[in-house]
Amino acid sequence: MRQVRHPLVDADIDGIVHHIPEVTRDFDATWLRLDEIDALLAAIAERPLSRIRLDVALDGWHGVSGDTAD
Repeated sequence: MRQVRHPLVDADIDGIVHHIPEVTRDFDATWLRLDEIDALLAAIAERPLSRIRLDVALDGWHGVSGDTAD
């Protein structure tokens, strides 16, 4: 199965990479968050058919709300 990452995922990760050291000056925290993101993306890739959907949109979330399949 081919998976395509939403283009805003990379923009969000880039924002995280810049935000954490600007706010905390803790570059180790940045690496820790990147490791957590990598683990999360790997877990998602391991279960491509899970199709978890949100019932409502979350503020700041670029994902899809609800089931778009009709």
